[in-house]
Amino acid sequence: MLSAFPGLSKPRLYRKPSQMRVPISGGPAQLVLKASRFSEWGLHFECPRRPGMPCVLAQREGNQTVFRAFDPQKGFEPGRKAVARMDYDPSYRTNWVLAPDGLRLAWIKWDPAEAHIHVLSLSGGADGLIQARGEREVTVEGASHFHTLTWSADGKGWYVTTQLPASWALLYVDPQGRSTVLLTLSNPFSPDVFLSPDGHHIAFTEENLSSNLWLLKSR
Repeated sequence: MLSAFPGLSKPRLYRKPSQMRVPISGGPAQLVLKASRFSEWGLHFECPRRPGMPCVLAQREGNQTVFRAFDPQKGFEPGRKAVARMDYDPSYRTNWVLAPDGLRLAWIKWDPAEAHIHVLSLSGGADGLIQARGEREVTVEGASHFHTLTWSADGKGWYVTTQLPASWALLYVDPQGRSTVLLTLSNPFSPDVFLSPDGHHIAFTEENLSSNLWLLKSR
């Protein structure tokens, strides 16, 4: 089950975090929604590329992680039920992403011993209402130490990064769990991965620790 979220070296509490939208043409920011609950990561949400499909927001509520659909312009509608509720386990962080079509949600655990991609199918969407339909696991062959997860642009696979003590790797995984190593680097910091809209290019972050020794002459 889904546990936590990446990027949390030290837990922080956000009181009533809010989401704003800004028109591309410019102008003042507009309030979309404001959360009424505490959250360790603020507002973590994903929006699909398919027009007309709702975005999905994840929030922690007690010992659960709750997913809710919302309109990126109007926010939440009163009375709408949660898309899914999953157990929260502080021992294992996870990385979750929404598919480009908005009808699947996938996540991985930061558990070195686990090599599964969990996929939750969703139904609906035409009226802004989506519901969980079923869950399956994709076992990735010959892989471990998952760190980040990104859907491919066509929604037919995933890009997964792994993190070992002194290196990381970028994999492409198909729906059957077959993996292909695309890149390996000697760096203890696993990157975030971003795809171009057409899926032809991949950008990734790089973090390094460096120190300098300076020689100063005293008078």
